[in-house]
Formats: sequence, C-alpha cells, structure tokens
Amino acid sequence: MKLVEIEQWLQGVITHPDGVRAGLAGERVVPEPELERVVKPSEHLSAVERVELYSDMYFLRLIDCLREDFPCLAWTLGDERFAKLARGYVTAHPSTHFSLNQLGAKLASHVASTHVKKKVFYGELAALERAVQEVFDEHACAPVSRAELEAVPQSDWPALRLVTTPALRLFAFRHPINRFYQAFKDERRPKAPSEAPTWLAVYRKDYQVWRANLTREQHALLGQLMRGATLERALEACVAEPGFDASKLTSLGDWFREWASDGLFVGLHVER
Repeated sequence: MKLVEIEQWLQGVITHPDGVRAGLAGERVVPEPELERVVKPSEHLSAVERVELYSDMYFLRLIDCLREDFPCLAWTLGDERFAKLARGYVTAHPSTHFSLNQLGAKLASHVASTHVKKKVFYGELAALERAVQEVFDEHACAPVSRAELEAVPQSDWPALRLVTTPALRLFAFRHPINRFYQAFKDERRPKAPSEAPTWLAVYRKDYQVWRANLTREQHALLGQLMRGATLERALEACVAEPGFDASKLTSLGDWFREWASDGLFVGLHVER
C-alpha cells in the first residue's frame, strides 16, 4: 500500500459517523480481519480499540470546537443535550474545510430541522452566535463617512444605491434573542423567553462586533439596501410590506446618520 492510500483509509475509518467497526466493514483497502497488518495491537488494546481511541477523540474535539463557537447555545441546552446535538450535526455535516472556523456554518439550519423542543428558539440563538463569528472574520472595507453621505445632492438621493459592508447581518427573530444573549454574556442565567418579534443588526466597527436592535421599518429598509435596491425602490418596496408603518420614515435622516456613523455603508453609487 502507498502512504496516501493508508492515510485516506485511516481518515475514512476514524471519521466514519457510525464508528470504526462500521468504517472497517465498508472498507476494501484494509477490512477488519486484516487490520493488524497495518495497525499493531498494544499490550492492553487490540488494533480496533487503538483506532477507536482516535475516532473518539476526533468527534470529541469537533464537539469541543462547537461548544467554543456556540457558548450560549451550549449553556442553554446543557452539556448532555448539546453534546448529543453536536454529535448529530457533525455526523450529518462532516468537516470538509481546512479551517474549523467553518465547522458550525450550518448548525442553525440543522437545529431548525431537528425534533428538539423549542427548536425555533435554539435555531435563532445558533444563528446569532454564528453571525457574530462571521462578522468578526469578514474582510475589511473602508466605510463611507457621514460627511460623504451628507454631501450627496438631494436630487440624487432617489437614485442612490448604498453598498452595505460585508460585515453586516440582519435578522428578523420570533424571540427576543439579543436580550437573552446579552443576559447570558452578563452572567444573569436567563430563562428561555416567550415569542416576541424582534429585529437585529450584527456588524463590525473598530475591530469589534456590535449588535443593534432595529425597528421593523429599519430592518425592512436595510434589507432592501443590502439587496442592491436604490433608495427610491427600497422605500417603495418597504411601504408595500404588510405591517410597515410609513409614518416612521420621518426619522429617515437620523437612521442614515446613525448607520453611516456605525460604518454600515462602504460605497455610494447614483444610477443615471
């Protein structure tokens, strides 16, 4: 056997979701009866048991990584329930990226697809914690300043397309997730909240991740701008949304000044 064949075989066996014996049963390179020609038994462990040690540590390490990336979710579920959820996740979504930063990218959607009680709440919590990681890691772009924004002629505002920073995530939650998450960070041991619609922006400013509560109207407008709409088209789409309170648009100038100060825009383009 070539070294690369042994490496590929060992990886397949160690990372098999159903365990080492299941992995060996499906292997043609080195089936279990021939295992000892590749892996020697020790004084106290058989060849299979030695490989199982690595398999156990592989999954435990991945679960530990998820626990570090989703500390609030892990605390809320408790060690046993979180370990079970994480093991199911890494089994359904094996790590395929060289960086473990990408391991939890699909955890929120995985939680939402399970039969766990309060899965909507847990899925939203996972989505927020994942967004904090993603925003922190996003590449940097020079923000548009308030002065640059205010310098745009009033006649150009309807055709203005504002490019939002890649380090921005918007959420419309069914629960007050941000309040719960902040209580956890403050070590106040919060209880799972009842449903109450909330809107949230997660963004990076000055190398820190920030979370800002939004109104329904702010969330709708920022969402349209993120999708590339000009201001005129964005406002038309927002006003057409059910539940949108157009009277809130009287604060539009304040919104843009605040968003520019927070570095949410990285480009200004006027469609001619």
